[in-house]
Amino acid sequence: MNRNSKKIKIIHFNNIANVSTVLKKEMEKYGIDIYIIGFENKFNFYSDILIRNYEKSNILLKIYKRIKVLPKIISIDSHILHFNYNSIIWSYLDLILWKLLGKKIIIHRHGSDIRNKQESILVKLLADKILVSTPDLLRYTPTAEWIPNPIDVYKLNPIFKTKNKKVTIVHAPTKQNIKGTDFIVKCMNNLKKKYDFEFLLIENMDHEKALEIYKKADIIIDQIKLGAYGVFSIEGMALGKPVVCYILKDLYNKNCPIVNVNKENFEKKVEELIKNKKLREEIGKKSRDYVEKVHDNRKVSKRYFEIIKEITN
Repeated sequence: MNRNSKKIKIIHFNNIANVSTVLKKEMEKYGIDIYIIGFENKFNFYSDILIRNYEKSNILLKIYKRIKVLPKIISIDSHILHFNYNSIIWSYLDLILWKLLGKKIIIHRHGSDIRNKQESILVKLLADKILVSTPDLLRYTPTAEWIPNPIDVYKLNPIFKTKNKKVTIVHAPTKQNIKGTDFIVKCMNNLKKKYDFEFLLIENMDHEKALEIYKKADIIIDQIKLGAYGVFSIEGMALGKPVVCYILKDLYNKNCPIVNVNKENFEKKVEELIKNKKLREEIGKKSRDYVEKVHDNRKVSKRYFEIIKEITN
């Protein structure tokens, strides 16, 4: 397969953290078309085919909406099916159908779909490639490959110095219990007894609107429980912000400028950032450099293209 060959068609099912949108734009340069089938959600990520009102549906309606997608996928005549999070039918039973139809299959793990679980037997047998979005997930699916979450780095211009009258701290959990939001809020309240700063808790917001708030932040707080950083951290670093996040020791890259915290030192580390503007700016610059090296959509897409070649040749 090369840039001049017949276009490869890939269907992405579910657009987690906007990763599919970023890959779609870049893969066009390689002569590859990506069609995104996504669920309607609060973030308004792009989809070519949108499954509406899914989260508000009961279990039977959810099953119906998923099954209804099957003929649409078959009609696109794709070469590869890339499933983000889970496949269409629970327990991955639809993978049997796709293999009978001659499709190549990529399973892309993003978090709670595999964390603290064992990999599905059907996935092990039928997937041509398993990917993970964060390296901590490799312990649950060891034959997978970590492909860093890509973002459009040059769409996000860094703002190392804000014009805020007060230090502004932003925390934007997708799910509070997973991110440790209760603990974070408690610590913010403790620190407010000593310092005058603004703490913004961002939830259920359109992604583009949320980004505008992130730009104005002085400090980004991701999570205190999971042990790995996600797209929120990556976006924060791309914007030139110091990011606070809990990362497991064996996964912590010494070149990563994230302020690695745990419950014992979280409050102290955030306090240091509140007090030290110069430190915030230094970490912010290192953060931007790191994202350009590791999460630049062009570099990640190049590896994704190589994976496509590997499984189609």
